[in-house]
Amino acid sequence: MRFFHPDTDLDALAALVALCHPTRRSRGPLWWQIMPTIVVDRDGGEGLVGYAQYSFGESTLFLQDLGVHPDTRRAGLGRRLLAEQVMLGQRLGAARAIGYAPVANTPMRTLLAQSKFTPTDLIQGYYQDTVPVQDGMRYMSTPASFEWAAAEIAVPVEVQV
Repeated sequence: MRFFHPDTDLDALAALVALCHPTRRSRGPLWWQIMPTIVVDRDGGEGLVGYAQYSFGESTLFLQDLGVHPDTRRAGLGRRLLAEQVMLGQRLGAARAIGYAPVANTPMRTLLAQSKFTPTDLIQGYYQDTVPVQDGMRYMSTPASFEWAAAEIAVPVEVQV
């Protein structure tokens, strides 16, 4: 597995997002070029299996999106992608991280809770790019979130793909 920032294969990234989130409306290549993204490919670089998008500003890391290929779910890759984002935020000087999850997305909400994030607000209609539109829950990091991420990064990820 290789974690890196993409610079060319935007079509593959868009296809992976559509596979991970089939109810999401299509986003064009311009979105991918603007939004910083961490992606994971298979050994040997044969196709993407996960991605995480983020932005940074005002000492805050904003967790924008995360997806794992359906064939590689439940193996810890989502946890590792989230940990990579949080640790990147720390290196950039983030004092906190903010993430959102659809209310109906139990796996993501569970991951954020396990990562020591605290739910703060319910935002009606937050996910306008899904069909149907979904409510979102805002999550704020705690100091323990950064400790969790450091511990996760220390553990190698082994995913059979």
